[in-house]
Amino acid sequence: MQQKRESGDSLRKIWQLTAGYKDSYQPDVEKGLVRFKKRIARLESEEADVITLRRTSWLLRIAASTVILIGLGYLIGFFLNESPDWQEIRTTNQVVEGVVLPDGSKIWLNKNSQLAYSFDEPGKRLIKLNGEAFFKVANNENSPFVVQTAQSTIVVLGTAFNVRANPDEGKTIVEVEEGSVLFRVNTTREESTLSANDKIVWEHSAESLSLNQKVEWKDTAWKAKKLSFSDEPLPHVFDYLRDNFGIEISYIRKDFIDCPLTATLVDNTASTILKQVESAFPSMRLVEINTNSYQLSGHCD
Repeated sequence: MQQKRESGDSLRKIWQLTAGYKDSYQPDVEKGLVRFKKRIARLESEEADVITLRRTSWLLRIAASTVILIGLGYLIGFFLNESPDWQEIRTTNQVVEGVVLPDGSKIWLNKNSQLAYSFDEPGKRLIKLNGEAFFKVANNENSPFVVQTAQSTIVVLGTAFNVRANPDEGKTIVEVEEGSVLFRVNTTREESTLSANDKIVWEHSAESLSLNQKVEWKDTAWKAKKLSFSDEPLPHVFDYLRDNFGIEISYIRKDFIDCPLTATLVDNTASTILKQVESAFPSMRLVEINTNSYQLSGHCD
């Protein structure tokens, strides 16, 4: 407990280094668009390190619509703040693995996520995230590593942790694998220090902060190429398929809660997991209703 308190005190001091970050940025939309288009032009003339941003990228498509100009202003303010200069990475239907940042930190970016980073200002390592990412942060006591989402700010020195901040889920989840982080809610200023194996959930609409949630295998399983199950109840496996692949399976939960799955899969894909379920439980029947939707019947005996 004493060690956790000292870690919290140390991390709180780091907030003084982030005093220059504005909590409520009001973007200049026109100026932001000009800067963004210049950056696109520059990227088109260079080889992208991770993913090439095309003129049909999601921000330009949003920019084409004047109906959602307010939303555009927010996104430009969030991802393309006027200073410092930002580098962007985005994913669609593929996970980006082990990208090395300029400071030596590594990131894994889940599907359908956007991340921007800037290490231009001395003593500042800034990340902006929309979606889900896992971070393994290179230690630097003189330069805090700051992850900003729409709802929260996470400050660390050197650690490994996962952040899930998908706008359509209505909550922000942080799990710490090693080290410690300081989690802070942008609106209410509530904050909490997390250590290894801690998990915190911020419910947006209810403005509820819950610490010491149980860390589960599926919280970070999305970044693994191989997947192992050890007596894992089938409903937990189905939850993972829903949360990470959009697979909806209709079944009576209580009928399958005592059906454990033990398997090691060479591919962390929806099709491989579904095939393994059918192979492990021959008395079950999975019927595809339509794309990404199945009906489960039978039993696990």
